[in-house]
Amino acid sequence: MYVIFHSGRVDRKFVPISKILQPVLNECVTPVTCYWSLALLLRDEDETMLVFQNLHPPVKLLLPIWKALCAFTNTGSISPSVVLRQDDLHKHVDQDGAVDS
Repeated sequence: MYVIFHSGRVDRKFVPISKILQPVLNECVTPVTCYWSLALLLRDEDETMLVFQNLHPPVKLLLPIWKALCAFTNTGSISPSVVLRQDDLHKHVDQDGAVDS
């Protein structure tokens, strides 16, 4: 993963699959908007790592990435009560990718 700052500085960090405990798909709610973020719980780390730090990609993009990470890390923790199904996404996501409440 890497972050490109406005000054042009690039900060890179490699995370091996074996270090990922579990990928987490979070719904972030602010007074103005609602968006989704993808974070990683890492072994021997106190904090989660955001995959897209300055971007807020739509949940339609994050869901397949999250599922693939779950498969690679063998977490198998896909819960139907927590995860939106692909056919339910239209109920929660606008055409532009904004999440409805």
